Amino acid sequence: MTKFRKTSINCPCCGKKYFAEIMYSTIWSGKVSTDMLRFSMGKMPVDYLVHTCPACGWSGQEEHHQPVSESVREFIKEQITPRLTGEPLSPCRRWEFFSLIQEASGADDLELGGAYLIAAQCARLDEQFDQEQKYRRLSIDHYLRALEEGKVPEDSLYQTTYLVGELYRRVGDSWKSKEWFQKVLNMDLEHERGIFFQDLARGQMREPRNIIGEEPEEVTRENKPSTPLSRLAACLGLRKRRY
Repeated sequence: MTKFRKTSINCPCCGKKYFAEIMYSTIWSGKVSTDMLRFSMGKMPVDYLVHTCPACGWSGQEEHHQPVSESVREFIKEQITPRLTGEPLSPCRRWEFFSLIQEASGADDLELGGAYLIAAQCARLDEQFDQEQKYRRLSIDHYLRALEEGKVPEDSLYQTTYLVGELYRRVGDSWKSKEWFQKVLNMDLEHERGIFFQDLARGQMREPRNIIGEEPEEVTRENKPSTPLSRLAACLGLRKRRY
């Protein structure tokens, strides 16, 4: 199970102290989504990897932080703090604030693409569909910029190119999705990871899945055999969590 400890954080932006749950161990379930989200036993670590100061909105991952520059502090004051409502922030909103602050701090597009991807994954887990789509498109934009500018290391090209295709698939653009999956298939196999992502891209073009190794996406509840547990869930009105 995922384990946490409650930690006192000194905000590097406003200087105020707040408490955050910091993950210190987890047990992975072995399940991985086709957009590279690893699932754990119990609570999902991605929901807790970023914490946010409730006073100013500064968001970060570590317990101890480098000082925040004056320009970033002004950015937070003008662009982040006004968005606070006094209510607890959802994980995807914390990741959104983190991404915006990282961009203001000069993070590269590959890093920002990954941060917005995690924001989208958190939104999906919380069934916030509109936010999920918004973050996926932002992730695509940053990944494309990184690829166009040659900022993606060679050993990450397979995964980044594949993720662009998978992100397009998950926002409903099947034509661009297949175009980018084909780019993966056309790449030279100079690294071992290339075989994995080429196989994954090939499978997503033929029979899209949301979880690696599980049944295709188009296999629906209607054509699955009914089981006692599924009938009970239907009677109770339980929804299956989206991946």
